[in-house]
Parts: sequence; C-alpha cells; structure tokens
Amino acid sequence: FVFPNSSYWDDTKKQYVPNTNITVKDGNGNAGFWSDATANMDVSSNYVTSADFWKLREVSISYDLPDRLFGDKKYIKGATVSVQGRNLLIWLPKDNIYTDPEYSDAGYNSNGIGLTGLGQTPPSRFYGASVIFKF
Repeated sequence: FVFPNSSYWDDTKKQYVPNTNITVKDGNGNAGFWSDATANMDVSSNYVTSADFWKLREVSISYDLPDRLFGDKKYIKGATVSVQGRNLLIWLPKDNIYTDPEYSDAGYNSNGIGLTGLGQTPPSRFYGASVIFKF
C-alpha cells in the first residue's frame, strides 16, 4: 500500500518527489495501518494537524436593574441580571477534522502527547443565567 499523496526527499534532485513505490509497514493499507500505533509511530507526521484556531471561550454580561423598578425599596434594594456562556464558538482550519487543539481528555486519545483522533470529543458548551437581589 502506497500512502496516498505522499512524497519523499530525492537527494539527486534536491527536492521532494511524489511517492509511487514506497509502501507503508502494513502493506495492505487496511485498518491495521490506521489503528496500529506501534507500526506508525516512527512516521511522526501521520496524524499531525494544524493547531491554529479561534475560540470564543467565555462571555459574561450583567445588567443592574434601575432603582425605580423597586419602588420604596423597603425589602429589595436592587437587582442584577446576568447571562454567561462558555465554549460558544470555535473556528478550526479545514485540515483539522478532529477537535479543539487545546482540549485533552486525559485518556489514551489525549492531546497531551500531541496526537489527535476521533476519540477526542470537544469541550462542552455551557449556558447560564443568574439574578442577584440586594436586600
């Protein structure tokens, strides 16, 4: 199995040339090639993806309600309303089909070792709201 779109350095031409005859270790190109980490770890760029990204990590907005809403202010002196959101938006380049480059699930598929895979799920998106009364 010749890895699709692969190339190698040709010392005589002093440039990279398309690979048409150098096969991978698991010569059949089946699931063993894609899932056998021991066979593929010596080719360190197999699973390299761009770490570029833009992320809207956290937004929090609050508003102090006007005093006139509470009339004589006998019991409630004021109130603040707020909304929050976390992991609201992420933009990844086209070559990163996996997940957020910062996220690490602390398991086998952890990005802590620089590998990404389909086992990594993106971080959860959270929404929240609160009302604070002043007495």
